Amino acid sequence: MSFMPTRPCLKLDHAHAMLAAGLFAALSFAACGDQSASTKRVPGTGGTTSSGGILGAGGTDSTATSATGGQGGSNSPGSSGPGATGSGGVTSTTGPASTWVADLVSAYCAWAVRCGQFPNQNICQAYGDHRFAAVDFNMATAAVVAVAEGTAQFDATQAASCLATLSGLGCDIDFVNLPSVPTSCRAAFSGSVPNGGVCIDDVQCAPGSSCVGDSTSQVCKGTCTPISAPGCRTNDDCPAQQYCSGDFTSGSGIWSVGRCQDLIPPGATTGDACGQPVLCAPGLSCQGGGPFTPGCGLDSAEGEKCGPAALYVACPASLACVTPDDGSVLEATCMGPAGLGDACTSLFQCGAEYQVSDLICDETGTHTCVHKPSTGLCVVVDGNNTCDPVTSYCDAISGTCQPWLSEGAQCDPHASGIDPCGPSGACEGTVCTQRHRGCISG
Repeated sequence: MSFMPTRPCLKLDHAHAMLAAGLFAALSFAACGDQSASTKRVPGTGGTTSSGGILGAGGTDSTATSATGGQGGSNSPGSSGPGATGSGGVTSTTGPASTWVADLVSAYCAWAVRCGQFPNQNICQAYGDHRFAAVDFNMATAAVVAVAEGTAQFDATQAASCLATLSGLGCDIDFVNLPSVPTSCRAAFSGSVPNGGVCIDDVQCAPGSSCVGDSTSQVCKGTCTPISAPGCRTNDDCPAQQYCSGDFTSGSGIWSVGRCQDLIPPGATTGDACGQPVLCAPGLSCQGGGPFTPGCGLDSAEGEKCGPAALYVACPASLACVTPDDGSVLEATCMGPAGLGDACTSLFQCGAEYQVSDLICDETGTHTCVHKPSTGLCVVVDGNNTCDPVTSYCDAISGTCQPWLSEGAQCDPHASGIDPCGPSGACEGTVCTQRHRGCISG
């Protein structure tokens, strides 16, 4: 079982994230604005965001409290409809579990659109957190394969209850940082592989055990192993002053096994140390990183710098962190977001409150927010997509919107100005490949 580190929750365009990698390495502390108990806005260029954060675990269906963290979202589609498991997913599986990954993404998108993470279902389906559909060891796709192979069981009734609970979560609960995993989600899958038996997912192992990966560079299988400290399934498994933290997409896709981590109260006033899993009190954000000691500080006001430009200072809920027209995240400032038809003064102001926006400011015509084009001329901004994010990208060579390239196509993000391989892909060398494809297959 692997655990994913917290990563910066900066909203960046598909290629902009790669261009900013050096900056993130220097400012490696993941001080995401949304990791306090209130909702805040971090840089919005109409791009995507790296998910991260710690999962505060529990053992009940209660979601009365939250430990919010960096929102999900990345450059990969969540699913491709009933019976599929997203890009590169399992397609040969039969039985009631076959649509689990697609259904899980749908539940996530129902919550994400209702709570203002994405403007609509289409964009969420394309850019919602890619790890739900990752074809890899100890991920939701592996759980579906295990059911197809008869080494795990799927309870459709519990699964339906789980999905209904997830899609109906309150907007103050971060879907990818659940304060507790609903009981029905833990009961949707079950297994009976004994300790020492070969496994590809936690769901195959008997209660009290998890699937521990082998030591090879590409984990393809593991062994069912008893859970022992610091491993945990709920907060009750941890000592006093600790909580159960896990990788939110592992196991069935709603994590099953975590690790006990120290519980640190959230910073209550400016200058306080950042807490864990809730970093700071409402109105404050965790700031700093690199050579600077992280601490809680006041959010930026309208017109003030935010995000990497200000050591990840967040904007209040009524504002969004918007990059200037040249796409420089180091010059991002807090601005009021604008919707379709609203007046705008900055190219990326339109829909800036979302993780991915399909709007752009028509600065040379109406000076209002319009839909990004899918064909024809586009505004070239290095590292930013100013075309319809679901269907196309802005090609720097031609200055026009071009369809996303398919897997196996030749690519050159440096010439194109953006990775042209689409929400689900990445340009590896000179060839488009699918993201997060491991060695698990149906």
